[in-house]
Amino acid sequence: VQMAKTGYVSQSKFCVVTAGKGRNGKNLLVVSGQSSSTWQAIKDQAALYKLFGA
Repeated sequence: VQMAKTGYVSQSKFCVVTAGKGRNGKNLLVVSGQSSSTWQAIKDQAALYKLFGA
């Protein structure tokens, strides 16, 4: 992960946006929302990176 930003707004609850590189060198922009807490949003991000190859 090259950068990350967490946040909270009532429409999307706890959310995180990150940018990083996949195993194949492609740039990834990952956005997750509707999480129950900041830490859950970060865990959701980790799961998405694992799923999509980072």
